[in-house]
Parts: sequence; structure tokens; C-alpha cells
Amino acid sequence: MIKDLKFFLDCKVAPIIQLEILKRKYPEHVFHKQDIYNAIYNLCQNNKNERPDSLLFLDILFEKMTQDPRWKVFVRHTGSENRLSGIFWMSPSQLELYRRFSDIVLNDNTCKTNKYNMYLSVFMIKDNYGRFRNVANALIEDELSSTYTWILQCLVKATDNIIPKSFWTDSEPGLINAVAQVFPNTPHFYCMFHIWQNIIKHLKSKLGENFSNFSKAFYACRNALCIEIFEQRWKFMIKSFPNCKRYMTRTLYNNRISWAKAYMPFQFNGGIQSTQSVESFNNIIKRSLNSTSTLCEVEEAINKRYEEEIRYCQLTDLKAKYTTVGLPHLSSQFFSDVDTVIVEFLTPLILSLQRFQISQSFTYEGQLISCSFDNSPSNTPDDNFVEDIVDEPQVMLKSILNDMDISNVVETWKIRRVGGISQKENLVVLFNDGSHICTCLETITKGIICRHFWRVMLYSNTAKFHISIIPIRWYKDDILTKLSSSILENSPVLTAVESSDTAMLHTVDFTLQSLKKHFQGSYNNKIIQQIIPKRNKFGVAFSTAKTAINIALETGCDNELVKLLRDFISTKQRSRNAVDLENNMEVENIEHDENQNNILPLQQQLIDITADPYVTKIRGAPCKKRMKSSIEVMGRKKVMHETLNHVNVQETDDSGGTSKSQRKCLLCKKPGHYQKKCPSIRE
Repeated sequence: MIKDLKFFLDCKVAPIIQLEILKRKYPEHVFHKQDIYNAIYNLCQNNKNERPDSLLFLDILFEKMTQDPRWKVFVRHTGSENRLSGIFWMSPSQLELYRRFSDIVLNDNTCKTNKYNMYLSVFMIKDNYGRFRNVANALIEDELSSTYTWILQCLVKATDNIIPKSFWTDSEPGLINAVAQVFPNTPHFYCMFHIWQNIIKHLKSKLGENFSNFSKAFYACRNALCIEIFEQRWKFMIKSFPNCKRYMTRTLYNNRISWAKAYMPFQFNGGIQSTQSVESFNNIIKRSLNSTSTLCEVEEAINKRYEEEIRYCQLTDLKAKYTTVGLPHLSSQFFSDVDTVIVEFLTPLILSLQRFQISQSFTYEGQLISCSFDNSPSNTPDDNFVEDIVDEPQVMLKSILNDMDISNVVETWKIRRVGGISQKENLVVLFNDGSHICTCLETITKGIICRHFWRVMLYSNTAKFHISIIPIRWYKDDILTKLSSSILENSPVLTAVESSDTAMLHTVDFTLQSLKKHFQGSYNNKIIQQIIPKRNKFGVAFSTAKTAINIALETGCDNELVKLLRDFISTKQRSRNAVDLENNMEVENIEHDENQNNILPLQQQLIDITADPYVTKIRGAPCKKRMKSSIEVMGRKKVMHETLNHVNVQETDDSGGTSKSQRKCLLCKKPGHYQKKCPSIRE
């Protein structure tokens, strides 16, 4: 029978099916369900003990590297036993996704996915189908700044030094320090959902009934479209709610460029404000895993989810290719040439979003105004994020035109809803090179041409469309494979209003990048460069000091290190205000070199010396109880039955049968009541 169970396990037959097969094969035997399950469990444990879990996991990845050398796998060891403390892996298809869509990268950690309690760190991007795809994974033993630095250095090395253009995470201190060190020039944004949840956690009990007023003040401050207005509202909020000063100043104000709207209004984000997409991915993975799962099962669950995403994209392409009949669009009637171009280039999801913007443009009206028009909002939303409100301006006109030659502006249009349905107004500025910008910033932040510009195209022949305005990240896969400069140059420059000047229809002088050049020199960048969080500097310095202490203790040079530190302190105290930039650069280079040396590609000799990670014991009782046989279970039920018969009173009815038993009172020994309600106590 044991051989049968081993065969069933190799075939991955469900336990309940194994039991039924054994009953049919051996009808003369009596099988108990509990005994069969215990035998299956013991066989599984014996199979697991044949080779350590970490070695099996590394063997799987090494076999994939052997089949395809483009696989990137890096390992990390700790201690003299070479315990596996970290592993990073990235497949060739994930590497290709990262190269194409590295303008938006998200990261988050989750726990309780394996029996070693190692943290699973997941990297995600947003692809041209609007889906969030997994591009890299890592298993780590802790969440220290040095560990996060190792992960990010592995990502840089695996992608041949491709740096993300924007990075989205939660406000984890160790990760913040690591990003500032590895990606110093990359905008780092915090998840607004986590920020608000932390505010509720730390301030709601302190503020009490005033929390609703504080909430409005915080939203008004965060949604400010100008840095000066943000600073004024921040000071007013701190003054009005002094109980929140300590937390808000230390936690949020120093990192305000990562969450305040006024500081980074022109950053492409694809409509992302939080890391909820990564949280959803982690939730899906954790449904198939638990705190007893092996490392191999973790890799299998992640790979299964990745394959499902690939099938979804293939299904989307199939539906778009073979669906020939559909509802007519306004874009095909009034912007027929434009519709032909976007159907050729854009993926189905982006195409539907772009067509929706064109359809909505017919519910707006426009008016030609002067470029000196002031669109300062009379009131700022104080109950929601400004990005979630339709037609709400995302920037002030003076911020766009600041430090810019006004002679480049050809026309300025004011767009609003027809009939005064909405009081919100947006301004569309047309430049002499054919580019444009709208105060809703849909084209800049999401890569989708907004409804306000489409309305201006119906008014003015100066408003021109070219497919290069839309980022190439939204193009179809087959377009990207054969994309070249000639394809974009051959695509026409289109207008909705006929013009006598036909020469301009054959020149391409503007792209999405030409839109950004108009405001790259704005005063926001100068202020942002001055705001370098002290926490990030402290993290880099502390990580370096910790490394130096460990080396000094191992080599017995702690006295020398102490002497160096004392000399440094005495020297800097005499010249505290001096700033030594060369020393700062040396520290960063030393840290960078140390992290590069810790990145070890997976090799066969490393697999042989690797031991399993330490099993971290979680607080509380074990999740699984001791296995019990069917005899123990049946024996316990029999003992309990005899005890109940002894304690309870069996009442007989007229027919001689027994009715439901009743419990006796411990005081008077009579049935029908409990000790607390015994009549003898009242007497």
C-alpha cells in the first residue's frame, strides 16, 4: 500500500481520491481517512528531506540559467555556514518588460509566504495593456537598508544599468534610504494610501473630534498647485493642530517632494497614486502559499501568476484582431484620419481611453484668451486627491510659462463644460513648434491626449496631432518590434480644421519630449534639488559606519577605528559649518563598491555550499497540531461519551425510551438548572 501511495504522490493525485482508490483495490481492508492522510503526510516529509529546500530551489533556477543564459540570478550568504540570506531572480521575458516599461517601477514586500519567514520583495511595471506585470523578485531575511540596497543593486546589474525614471513604494525607512543611495536622480514617490493609513493610525486618537477638520486641512495642503501655497497651508495646518506637529514634520515634511502635488506636477505616472496593484499581486500569491510553504512553491506560485498575465495579453490581442463589428465612435466620424492612425498604433485599452476622450470633447466649449490669464483655483479639493476629480486643473498657468519665452506661445484657449454643468476651467496652450500643453496634464502624466485639446482642434488649425505625442510605451507589441524613426516620420501631422498651408502637414517637429522641454527649467526643479531628506543621508552614513564597525571587530582594529572617529569629531567640531563634498562622494563610492562585491551570480559551486535559511519561529502556538490516528480519535470520543453518561441524568419517557439528557446542578444535584441559578442559594 505504501508503494501505491508513493505512486499516487508522484502523479499528484488528491488525497481523497487516493483513499477511494485504495478502498476499491483492497476491499478486504478497513481504511480510516485519518490514517491515510497521516501516511501521505509522512511520505511528503520524507521526500522533502531527501535534499535541502534551498538547494532544490537553486537547482531549479540554475537549470533555467543553463537552458537560457539570459536568466539573472544572484544569491547572498551569511555566517560561516553559508546560510541563504537573499536571492534575486529575473527571467528573460521579465527583463524585456523592464527595458520597455522602466519609466514606472513599483516595489513592495510581503511576509508569511514560506516556512523561513523570508520577505518576498516584488518589482512591478505597468505595461502597454494597462496591466501591472511582475518583472523581478527577491527573497530576503530582513528589511534593513543594506538589504534593500543589495536588492536594488541586483536590479541595476541584471538590467545593464537601466535606472527607473520613477519609483513607487510605501514609506519604509530602510527602502527610502536605499533608493536615495542607488537611484539618487530618480523621483521616488510614496503610496498615498499607506501615507493616509499611517496618519489615521498615529493621529486619529490624538486629534479626536478635530480629525475631520485636520483631514480637510491635509487634503487642501497636499492638493496645492503651487509651492508657495503649499508652504502657507502647511504652516497653517501645523499651527491649527499642534498635536500633529511632531509626527507630520518628522515623517512627511522632510520627504514632501515624494507626495505633495506642487513639487512634481510634470512627472509621468500612468495614473498611479499608490502601490495597491503590488498589494493585489501579493494577495494573489499568498492565497496559494502559507507560513509552511517551501521556496520552490513560492517560485512556482509566482511563475503561475506570470503565465496567467501572458495569456491575458494574448487573449486581448485575439479579441481586438478578430472583432470586426462594433459600435460606431465619434472619433471615426469627426476625426477619421486621427482614428485611423491611433487604431494602427495603440493597444486596445489605450485606444478605448483615447476614443473616450475624443467623445467627451463634444460636451465642451472653448474661448480664445490671453496667455496672461490667471487660472489660480478659488478653492482646492479638501475631501479627495486632486487627480481623482474630473476637469480639476493640475497645475497653474504661471507654473507652465515661468522661465519660458512668451513668444513661443501662439494661442491660449479656455475650455469648460457646455451649459455651465461644471465650473472647472482648463487652459490649453499652443506653441509655435506644434506642441501643446493643457492644465489638466493628461498628456504629460498619463500619456493620453485630453478632451480639452481635441475640442481646441475643432476651433483652430494651429492645434496639430501626431502619433509621437503619445508615448511609445502605449504602442502595440508588433509596432514596437519594427518601430523606427521612418515609421514615425511617415505618419502624417493632422489637423481637424483645413488650412491653406499644406506644407506643415508633412513636417514632424514635436514629440512628447518636446512638450516637456518647455517647463524643464521651471523653478520647481531648483527647489527640489535643495530638498534632500536628512533621513536619507543618515541612512547612508549609518550603513557605512555599521560596516566599518563589523570589519573593525573582526580584525581587532576597534581601537584604531575609535581613534579615527574621535579625530573626525574633533576636526569637524572646529569647522562645523564647512561642507566637504569630496568626502561625501568618497563615502558613496565606497558603499557602491561594497554592494557590487556582495552581488554573486548563481553558480554550481555556490549551490553545493549553500545551506537552508534559519527557520524563524513565529510568536504563538504552532499552526499544526500533532497527528493523531483514527484509534486515538475514536477512543477519545468513547471516553467522553462514558463521562457524559456518568454525569448526565437519563430520563425515560412512557414508551421506555430515553429522552435528551440534562446536566445536574453541582450544589443540589438536581437537573434542570445550573449552579448560578440554584434555588438553594436564594433560600
